Order: sequence, then structure tokens, then C-alpha cells
Amino acid sequence: MRRSTLHVLAALAGALLLVPLGGCVVAADLVNPAFFEQLGLDATTIIGQSGFVVVAFSNETDQQARFHLYFAVDATDLRAGVDEIFSDVFPGDMSSEPVPCPFELLSFGEVDDNFSANTTGAVLTAVTAGQDAQAESTVEYAGAPLIAGVDFVCGDLIDVQLYQTTTGTADNQQNQYAFRIRVIPGR
Repeated sequence: MRRSTLHVLAALAGALLLVPLGGCVVAADLVNPAFFEQLGLDATTIIGQSGFVVVAFSNETDQQARFHLYFAVDATDLRAGVDEIFSDVFPGDMSSEPVPCPFELLSFGEVDDNFSANTTGAVLTAVTAGQDAQAESTVEYAGAPLIAGVDFVCGDLIDVQLYQTTTGTADNQQNQYAFRIRVIPGR
């Protein structure tokens, strides 16, 4: 009789040890995005997106560029939370910046103290070896702001290329600058 009691107690102890593990699986399922999808819900509206969007800045001009980027947690109200990133990139070079999720809006320009955004996506500075920096010129971003869930999702790469075109004849050439934006899906 003693031997069967020990077996029962051992089985009960083993079962009690497995109950918390089963609870962990249920808890993990409750935060698993696939669980929400099975219920027909959008998981990002419940637990939000985590991770980063990586913004890669490519300077395809012959001048040094300072890229201006801002992102906001609310696409309709910059007062709800906005942050800016400035990235200096030499001619023919590139750099990248992570932007932490979640956020709703990403655009190129600066935001002032009154939460008004401009469209100055980059400032170019002519640099000559052995000399101080020359005059600056600005490049305006003519595109629309990028909206999370429409134009990109967390985990994507946003490739920002600043390029130059030359117009006019040899006597009267003028450089023009523009942006090329490309979203490369992540995950």
C-alpha cells in the first residue's frame, strides 16, 4: 500500500509541475500574433508593432548631404509625439538609421517648436579638399509622408536616394537634386 501511495504522490507532483508549463503556453499564445489572426483580429491594433524600420540614406551627389527625417506616433497630430533624425552622408556614400516602432508617419524635413513641418529633406554642402565648407543649398522633399500600414510596416527598409541631374548646355549647366524613395519589405 505504501508503494502505490508513493506512485500516486509522484504522479500528482509531476502533474502539478506540468500545470505551470501549460499555463505558460496559454500565456504565450495570448500574445502570439497568429492567435489574434485566428480570431479574425489585427494583432497590431492590440499589442502594437515592435522592432524597427531601417532608413538607408544614399547620397548620389558630389556634395556632402545632411538628411532630415521626422517620425510621429500620430499621423494627424504632431503634438502627440514627434522625433527627428539627422544623418550626415558624404558624396557617393550611405548610412542607415533605425526608427523604433510603433509610429504612424514618417517624412523628410524638420519640425519646429510650433510642431509645423517643413519639406527640407536634405541640406547640401560643397566640400573641397583643404578648404572650408562652401555655401549650402537645400533639397525639398516633394513626396507625400509615408504612413504605417499603408506605405510600410515595421521591419521594412526604406531606401532614400538623393541624386543629381544636370540640365542646360555646357556654358550654362545647372544641377538639380531630387529624392527617390523605395520601400523594401522586411521579414
